[in-house]
Amino acid sequence: MATTAFHIRSISLPSRPHNHRVEEILNKLKTLEVSTTSTAETICSSLLVLEDLYKCADDLLNSPHLSQHGKWFEDLSEQCMRILDVCGMIRELVSQYTETAFVIKGMRKASTSCIPIFQMLLSFLCVPLLKPKSSMWSLVSRLAYKGRVLCEVQEPNMNMKTRLDVFESQLDNIENGLERVYRCLIRSRSSLLNTVSF
Repeated sequence: MATTAFHIRSISLPSRPHNHRVEEILNKLKTLEVSTTSTAETICSSLLVLEDLYKCADDLLNSPHLSQHGKWFEDLSEQCMRILDVCGMIRELVSQYTETAFVIKGMRKASTSCIPIFQMLLSFLCVPLLKPKSSMWSLVSRLAYKGRVLCEVQEPNMNMKTRLDVFESQLDNIENGLERVYRCLIRSRSSLLNTVSF
């Protein structure tokens, strides 16, 4: 009896790793949803898992087989748009909180820096300006000639005038700086009161 050879063609279906990956991510999301604690770590973990889920979904949506069933995804597209709007609003809100935290941090640092600067200013003002130098007067006592004594007496007077001029200029600069800082403090205080009154 003659035997007939049949060639059986095997059909190899493509594996679907994305499907398993999506199911794995969804299980992670369910685990995170069970958690009742709303900590920053939990939120960041949830966002990472959500990012992975949308990446896998994007790979699936780019499949050529789905292009034939575009009408099936109209409702999903509208829902995705609403979620996108919500995500955008939350991003804006988080950005405002970040900016607020930055402003508060800067204000606290500025307030802390005021104290040592004012202490330094007070220490500067407490230095005696008219304290005579002993070496200067010892030179006067050693001089024998009247003309040279007169010259040496006039020299410390001129030196004192120069020091007074420099000190006056320094005080003028300090006063202007204090005036500007004082006005900034008033504006900051007014802005804080307006913020608190909202």
